[in-house]
Amino acid sequence: MINFITILFRYLNFLVLILLAKYVFSRRIVPLVHRMMNDLVAYFQRLQQDTYDVHESVVKLEDRIEHQKIFFDQMHHKFSIWRKKSKDLADKKQQEQEQYCHAIEERSKTRLHYIHNDRALQKHLPAVLESVKVQLHNKFIAQENGKKYIDDLLRQMKDIS
Repeated sequence: MINFITILFRYLNFLVLILLAKYVFSRRIVPLVHRMMNDLVAYFQRLQQDTYDVHESVVKLEDRIEHQKIFFDQMHHKFSIWRKKSKDLADKKQQEQEQYCHAIEERSKTRLHYIHNDRALQKHLPAVLESVKVQLHNKFIAQENGKKYIDDLLRQMKDIS
C-alpha cells in the first residue's frame, strides 16, 4: 500500500508540475511569444514600408535627374545660341571698327590730298591768276569778242529760263 500511495503522490506531483508548467506556459511564455511575433510582424511591415519609401525616393530622384538632364540640354542649347550670337556680334563690331578705321584713313588721305592741293594752289595761284588776267585781257581787248561773250551768256540764261 505504501507503494500505491507513493505512486499516487508521484502522479499527483507530476500532475501538479504539468499544470504548473501549463499555467506558466500559458500565462508567461505564450504572451511573450505573441508579443515577439507581433514585434516581428511590425518589424517586417516597417521594412516593407521602408523598402516602398526607398523605391519611391529612387523613382523621384530618377525623375529629377531626367528633368535636370533635359534642363541641362536646354540650357546648353541656349548657351550655344548665345555664344554664337555673341561671337557674331563681336565679329560684326570688329568689322565695323575696321571699316570705320579704313574710312578714317581714307578721309585722312583725302584731307591730306586737299591740303597739298590747297598749298600748291596757294603757291601757284598768284602766277596763274596773273597769266589768266593777261590772257583774258588779250582776248577781250577787242570790243567785238567781249560783246559776243556777253550775248552768248544772255542767250544761255534765256534758254535755261
